[in-house]
Amino acid sequence: MQEKVVTVPFNRQAYLNNQQVIWDLMYKEVSPSYYIYIVVTVIVLGVGISIDIKGGLPLTTVVGVCMLISILLRFRHVRTVRRNFFGRAEMMADKYENELGDYTYTFTDQGLTYQDNQSKVEQDWELFEALSIHKHDNLLLYLKEKEPVHYVISREEVGEAIYNEIYGILMNKCPPTS
Repeated sequence: MQEKVVTVPFNRQAYLNNQQVIWDLMYKEVSPSYYIYIVVTVIVLGVGISIDIKGGLPLTTVVGVCMLISILLRFRHVRTVRRNFFGRAEMMADKYENELGDYTYTFTDQGLTYQDNQSKVEQDWELFEALSIHKHDNLLLYLKEKEPVHYVISREEVGEAIYNEIYGILMNKCPPTS
């Protein structure tokens, strides 16, 4: 394979969109448990109310109300974490806009090199998990032993032609699992 070098100027909106992708993936991991908890809460409240109507002990209703309060507090926590996540993303976008300048991806037979004004990171292909694609416009590269999403390369930030080239390279080096 011939070395492929892609230089990308920092794009604030693309960076924020990539952060949105990361948030979506993080929320997707926890949201099923929240929805299951909501269903169980509704069932417990329904059973509790039906028992209360018949003159029974309101213990089930009390448990259901406690569960409802608990899930509302969980969603409030998610909203707070989301606000903090995107506040930090905005702050980092400001910082990167002033300091980062252009950044470069270099794809070789051995691995991927990322370089900007502040850092240079070289990683071999065997360090990456299989390629993941999010909403047909974002290539996600995960490291096997580090952060959940290490690189997000979006069609918006690199353009259609380069995106397709990178996609071809990554399909060859880190093929998705079926």
